[in-house]
Amino acid sequence: MRRPHALLLPFPAQGHVLPLMELAYRMASQGFTITFINTHFNHARLLSSTTTPPSINFISIPDGMQPEDDRNDIAELCHALMTFTSLHLLQLINTMDIQESDKPIVTCFITDEVMAWALDIAKKTGLRSAAFSTASANTFINMRSVYCLIELGIINEDDDACFWAEDKTCKSWLDEQCDNSVIYVAFGSLAILNERQFQELALGLELTGRPFLWVIRPDITGKAATSLLERFKDVISDRGKVVEWSPQQEVLAHPALACFITHCGWNSTMESVSNGVPFLCWPYFADQHLNQSYIFCDFWKTGLKMMPDENGLITKEEIRGKVEELVGDEGMKKRALALKEMAMKSVDKGGCSFENFMTFINAMKDVLGFGLP
Repeated sequence: MRRPHALLLPFPAQGHVLPLMELAYRMASQGFTITFINTHFNHARLLSSTTTPPSINFISIPDGMQPEDDRNDIAELCHALMTFTSLHLLQLINTMDIQESDKPIVTCFITDEVMAWALDIAKKTGLRSAAFSTASANTFINMRSVYCLIELGIINEDDDACFWAEDKTCKSWLDEQCDNSVIYVAFGSLAILNERQFQELALGLELTGRPFLWVIRPDITGKAATSLLERFKDVISDRGKVVEWSPQQEVLAHPALACFITHCGWNSTMESVSNGVPFLCWPYFADQHLNQSYIFCDFWKTGLKMMPDENGLITKEEIRGKVEELVGDEGMKKRALALKEMAMKSVDKGGCSFENFMTFINAMKDVLGFGLP
């Protein structure tokens, strides 16, 4: 019997591409052929830092922007995708030989909910479609210790899809640190810090007196961070480790972690919850503010808010104070570990996340008679 065939289209940002890639691996393990559609810009970046798995095919279409355009300008990017990329997507689907007997049948189309316009295109072509939310669908993939996910086959051990190459040396560095001692700092793929705030964060980490692992993207300050880091090289060489990108799920699973200074993106939220790590919240935009207020600090109570001063600056004293408060709160850690246990039950066979995922898989197969018994 021919394999069902799913087309997957992410929103072209790292925090959206990665969870959809996780879904692609999970669907492939359930018998799907996957065609993963990137923009030309992200396609090259992804392939340059990723080993292409044989079960997933990668293709690309234009994003409608010029090479020199700022793709961190979300409004401009969304406009270009809707007005330009949509035409290329329709052409791509129409030119695929859906009915040829020697090729996998295109069973369904899945796209990021931010790309909702693509659902109308799928409807025109007669494909069953689904919207993927990076605030819910990836919960099934991430709400588990990474080692358990690999062992169960939910995450492929060789799945290293990312835009920046992961620095694996941070894991050996963590092995040298004491349990529950390290501050992990990472702000995702889009957040930008101005020079003053970058300096305050560096000074705040110094004031804590604790070891820290800091993920600093090349573009995190809106310009090269090399000159700024040079001022703090003594602090970094003494107690810190700086990398451009980390294998975050493995970092958060490490026993050396004490807390996570995070932008509160949903991927980071689920990865941290699944490993029982408390949060220090530093949201940047979009749903991150809601995640901070409702999930971490007010509802789950597994994190603390970073409070800016009257000038909108999160000071070095605020950083040191919140780290000390969080690490010294045993109740916070207990609640984080309780959430971890609940998450593990949810994704085990018979758990609600597991069953919901299998219902979705069967629905996508049933459209052309591929449903499981």
